[in-house]
Amino acid sequence: TSSKNKLEAEYVPVEVGAHHVHVVFDGQPVLGSPFTCNVYDVGRVVVTGIDGTHTVGTAVTFTVDASQAGEGTLELVVTTGKSSVRAEVAARSRGLYEVTFVPQEPIPHFVNITFNDEGIPHNPFQCLISPTQEIATAVARSPRREDTRATQARGDGLKQAVLNSKAVF
Repeated sequence: TSSKNKLEAEYVPVEVGAHHVHVVFDGQPVLGSPFTCNVYDVGRVVVTGIDGTHTVGTAVTFTVDASQAGEGTLELVVTTGKSSVRAEVAARSRGLYEVTFVPQEPIPHFVNITFNDEGIPHNPFQCLISPTQEIATAVARSPRREDTRATQARGDGLKQAVLNSKAVF
C-alpha cells in the first residue's frame, strides 16, 4: 500500500533463518539495502524433562532447545505463584540450554519461557513439587530515477519476522 511519500511492502517468510531483503527504488537499491531479517519460529522451541513430580530441596533440571527456532532471545522465569524462584541457565551449545532450580516449598512451580518476547506454546509449564521422594520422568514439547540516497526503508519487517506470518516494513 502507499500514501504520500510512503510505500508499505509485505512478504511472508517460509523458512527460519537470516533472509536478505533487497529494496530497490527507481532501479537503485535504497540506503541500507539489502537488509538482513532474522526469521524465527517460537513453535520450534522444545522443552524436555520438566513434567513429573519433583521433590523439595532437590534440584529440578530440564532442557530448553531453541536451536531450530532461529535467532532470538530466550527468557525464562520460575515462580510459585507468589514469588520468583532463582534459576540457573547454562548454555550447552548454540540454542541449547540446561535450566536448574531448587524448589523450597511443596507447591506447584511455574516456568514461563519466552522467545523474542513471545510465549512459547504450552506456556507456562507447571512443575509439581512433592514433600516426599517421588520420581517421575516425562517430556513436555512445544509443537514446531530520483535520488535514491534520500529514499529510506525501515520497519520491523526488515529486522525480524515470524515464520509463515506477514512481515511489514
